[in-house]
Amino acid sequence: MGTGINRIKKAFRDNNLPDPIFRYDSFFRVIFKRKDLLFSFRNRFRLEENPSKRMADILERLFNGEKIDVNEVSRIYSVSNRTIRNDLKKLSRLDLIRSTGTSKNKMYDITALGNRFVSENI
Repeated sequence: MGTGINRIKKAFRDNNLPDPIFRYDSFFRVIFKRKDLLFSFRNRFRLEENPSKRMADILERLFNGEKIDVNEVSRIYSVSNRTIRNDLKKLSRLDLIRSTGTSKNKMYDITALGNRFVSENI
């Protein structure tokens, strides 16, 4: 591998961007990936454990104007209500979402910080 490719990879890592993909078939191709929410979570918020793809999807749904509740999201992802509550609690602690309504009718929506974070990373 040439030094130019190594310099490109290093520049991407230094700037917290996803590694480019180099393909050598009948042509030499370089594929640049967009940032995605999951990648950005890992780099921006230093969480004890990695965020789930589900958390990024929930945040993106809220960004797109959907109002969500625990039962609906647990059904969509085929996981327990407890798992979804934990995901929502983590997002709430990061001030990316907020809950509205009573404990029985609790819904979630995105905060200004959450809106800014998603719009910068999709």
